[in-house]
Amino acid sequence: MLLVAAVSPLILVVVLLLLFRRSAVEASFAGLLWAVATGVSMFGLSWSATGESLLDGLDPALRVVYVLSTGLWLYQLLRRTGALERMAGTVERISPDPLRRVLFVVIVIAPFLEAVSGFGAGIVLAGPLIMALGYKGMQAGMLSLLTQNLVPWGAMAVGTTLGAEIAGVHPRQIGILSTLFAVPIFIYWSYAVAVTAAGWRQAVKQSWDVLLAAGLMLAGLSIANRFLTVEAACVFAGLAAAGGLGLIWRKGREKRLQPSFLSGESPVSLMKALVPYLVFLAMIAGTRLLNMIPLIADWFKNHPYLYSPGTAMLVACISVVPLFRMDGQEVRNSLRDTWKQVRPAALSTIGFVLMGMLLKDAGMIEIITGSMSIDGAVYLLAAPLIGGLGGWMTGSNAAANAMWMHFQAGMARSLGMPTDVMASVQNTAAANLTMASPSRVALGAAVAGIIGREGELLQKVLPLSLGVLGLVVVCSILFLAFGELWQNL
Repeated sequence: MLLVAAVSPLILVVVLLLLFRRSAVEASFAGLLWAVATGVSMFGLSWSATGESLLDGLDPALRVVYVLSTGLWLYQLLRRTGALERMAGTVERISPDPLRRVLFVVIVIAPFLEAVSGFGAGIVLAGPLIMALGYKGMQAGMLSLLTQNLVPWGAMAVGTTLGAEIAGVHPRQIGILSTLFAVPIFIYWSYAVAVTAAGWRQAVKQSWDVLLAAGLMLAGLSIANRFLTVEAACVFAGLAAAGGLGLIWRKGREKRLQPSFLSGESPVSLMKALVPYLVFLAMIAGTRLLNMIPLIADWFKNHPYLYSPGTAMLVACISVVPLFRMDGQEVRNSLRDTWKQVRPAALSTIGFVLMGMLLKDAGMIEIITGSMSIDGAVYLLAAPLIGGLGGWMTGSNAAANAMWMHFQAGMARSLGMPTDVMASVQNTAAANLTMASPSRVALGAAVAGIIGREGELLQKVLPLSLGVLGLVVVCSILFLAFGELWQNL
């Protein structure tokens, strides 16, 4: 009876999302209210303890919302300045080769844009560029969805850092492990882009281009996760890979190119468009370097919002206003549109984080994990499915981790498995299955102009997404089998 009561809030969420097609906001708060009622009536949780649990969960939830809000505000500001269009000039000048152009957009530019904004911004921003390259209809819809290929680092890795906090693992460790998981997965997605854009034969023929673009992104991720910060990893990787591909693919081209090899704009114009991102990276690097000083590290610990990547992004947002001479009305409109865009993601994340915290504090997670008499081998197969289900249902890595990470970490500990590896399994599976979530599919269909064909689009992208779960299982087996080896990588 207690087991049924313990799992009932999670079942309620699944039923509301899958059977009744309710929004993630409605499902998360319904699950939260049911968790409160169950915790008080069935598990002896006092009302004061319930209040303390909710307050404990509110702090990490609001820090996630802070990062989301500033990232989306930057997008809304830049959308009004024309800076995104200046960066779009990159695509037309980077190479005359059609496949190189689409690779540049989908696996370099789009992950960068997703990293600084998140929650499908890569689809919205890169989709029009994909269509400008000549791709239409279902093909454009598929390529737009395939921009969601590095979601663990989307929105400055809020889902990854939240998952790490819930699991009790350092974010850098999750970032490094997620990068190792990403090696086969990102190459898989890169070939999926090439095949979708040009067919199998051309994809194989241009394997050098596919592997070069994927390799530069993965190298940038690895460097940033180890030596900078997980929050800025994909921002750094996107900028580095774009510059690297521009230099390599420019070789041998005619000298009649315009002054900037990356854009039809002048170098100064392109640099102006990149200034907010450079400000963000400089702030991140500066705070992380200062954090190495013990006295300042203690101060940051007591002022977590100042250390948050959201503050670095806020400074970047503020820099946009004088840089592009925006007036007050434009800024107010950007804030209004940011609120509209961030509200659903923020509310669902808060609801799932609070529900997860309450399930843990009431002892429900402990009862669920303690009652599951499965061995490690079976759990290795089940863990990616659980994480993927959360990502598919919610369309958000942060919400999926808030929903399931307590359970995954608890199962890992009860089975004596490395918590960091299994937390990374949850994080990677959830992030990659968001690509096929109903909300992302609807967004991709809208951008590609194929509204009404969402079911057809889902049928095409879902098998690709499920293939990722197999790669996650293989990687987790290898990590567990060769634990000492990967820790030295």
